[in-house]
Amino acid sequence: MLKTLISLMALVLVLGFASGASADSLVAWFPFDDNAANATVQEEVANKDATFYSGAPTTENTSLHHSADRVFGTGSLSFDGSNDNVITTPADENYFDVGTGSFTVTFWIKTEDTDMHPLFKWQSSTQHYYFYGNPFRISIAGGGSSAQATTAIGNVASGEWVHVACVRDREYIDPETEEVAPRLFLYVNGSVANSVADGTGNLDNTADLKIGTLMNGLMDDVGLYDYALTTSQVNFVKNNGVGTPIPEPGTMLLASLGVLVLFLRKRR
Repeated sequence: MLKTLISLMALVLVLGFASGASADSLVAWFPFDDNAANATVQEEVANKDATFYSGAPTTENTSLHHSADRVFGTGSLSFDGSNDNVITTPADENYFDVGTGSFTVTFWIKTEDTDMHPLFKWQSSTQHYYFYGNPFRISIAGGGSSAQATTAIGNVASGEWVHVACVRDREYIDPETEEVAPRLFLYVNGSVANSVADGTGNLDNTADLKIGTLMNGLMDDVGLYDYALTTSQVNFVKNNGVGTPIPEPGTMLLASLGVLVLFLRKRR
């Protein structure tokens, strides 16, 4: 039995390196650890920082609203619920233009706010949004159609740190038809809260990315990926943070099998 498991582990390792998205598919990472007296929000992957605004979109805040309350790193970013937001600049350097492809956005949020505000927003001729409100939702629109997945607001606006992942999987295989059936998934604390069919088409745009518009609460460890994270990958990010590279799918399974092998050896 043990020899069979070891052989299986070796096979999985080979297959894992031959398939699956890599950590290089992380497009942007905002740790929100900034605590300097300036308006720059550091982005740690593509070196495309954002600006913290308080008031009109042209009014830079000279001091980030930093909080020591956090999940990872040294802090989080606090939004006042009135006029704070983070905007990537300039618009012609849009680095999260997903088009017709898959993508994932992950973040931690701590709020009791149940009003409807766009946590993430890109808008031009086509648009896609991520909202929280009553209920919490991921809503995207493009190519003349839209799709929306929702979950109870109590899951998110609890006043505690909650991990959220919004996934657009354009290569999802329907288990019944075994055919490609694009789908949206909304995860809360590592579990699928809801999923719906995605028929939205092309989401190309050249707009700024806006984060936390009118939000009242804290946000931490934002990650943007240009592929659909699996449930195990979403949980890896939740448990380890965006800054820790996601192992290849085969490597993650190999680690699980390794634990099983150790368990079996102890039982012998």
